[in-house]
Amino acid sequence: MAGVNSPMRRLAVTATCLAALAWVGTEHAEATRTPQQRQMESIVRTWTKRLNAGDNTGIARLFTVPATVIQAPYRYRFTTRAQIAEWHSALPCSGRIVSIHTHGDTTTATTRPRASASVATKNSRGSQV
Repeated sequence: MAGVNSPMRRLAVTATCLAALAWVGTEHAEATRTPQQRQMESIVRTWTKRLNAGDNTGIARLFTVPATVIQAPYRYRFTTRAQIAEWHSALPCSGRIVSIHTHGDTTTATTRPRASASVATKNSRGSQV
């Protein structure tokens, strides 16, 4: 049984344990989120899909107005869905969600820009919506 304590076996066992802990942590996080938090996360994920598809009118329908959008270091306040659609139409890229946090009635999605098919991304900083 020389292979029982081999470095590769210990590494495999450690990796399996870490994966199991990560899975348990994810299950716990899901169980502790409220229905409103799960709904907001779903909306944020829909927003990202529509952003990546260039569906700016669809994006605008996801927002209640007035709405505030933060693209660090700027804060934009929109009073109509047409303004929201127009602002999104000017974005030079699509995005990938890095994190979603909900506090009270505010949900913040941090994204990393990803170049769209037509325009190269000039800014690698994240945005919050």
